[in-house]
Amino acid sequence: GRIKAINRYGRQLFRVGLDVLGCPFRQLGQSELTDEILLHSGESLRDLDCTFVLPDRSHLACLVSVCSLEQGGRIVSLREHRRIREITRRIIGTQATYTFDTIEGQSRAIEDALHLGRIASRSDSTTLILGESGTGKELFAQAIHNASERASGAFVAVNCGAIPRDLVQSELFGHVEGAFTGSARGGSAGKFELADGGTIFLDEIGDMSFDAQVSLLRV
Repeated sequence: GRIKAINRYGRQLFRVGLDVLGCPFRQLGQSELTDEILLHSGESLRDLDCTFVLPDRSHLACLVSVCSLEQGGRIVSLREHRRIREITRRIIGTQATYTFDTIEGQSRAIEDALHLGRIASRSDSTTLILGESGTGKELFAQAIHNASERASGAFVAVNCGAIPRDLVQSELFGHVEGAFTGSARGGSAGKFELADGGTIFLDEIGDMSFDAQVSLLRV
């Protein structure tokens, strides 16, 4: 199959210009689904999880949909995984607004907590924040996130105590379509996937069941 038209978004994804018009589709990049995309006929294919290896050996992970045309040929639509995650983060409001500068207090305890928080922000290690309800654990979590190298990523807060025990795994790690009664059509990304490249804040983690806590050790 040869390329008859490619829009600006497609050119940006594959890092090509209009000179690819008339060239074989395979020239854009190689994928395990290339043959299925090129040879497909009949009903449309929707949201195939696909990774292209581009000529410069970089990888492009995206969802691919294919629509066959009556007059021959097919339309190939792509949505980049990274772009989908960015849109999802905006929709569900996964942003951190507090910084160390917005946490006010002059007591020795606050100053010590701010000092430890700044140290934690320079580390990639998991941070444990202890405190009674209402003492500002999430404020400090957001401040640590915003001061870290992951500040441009998502901040996903999860109230572990509010998740039904039988849904903890699917909420945190996602699920495929039909995994259980009432599961979302097309499956659903888990909170860890949404937080990829950013920070996930597990609030009230002590309220989780022990078996769910054990599963976190494998993340």
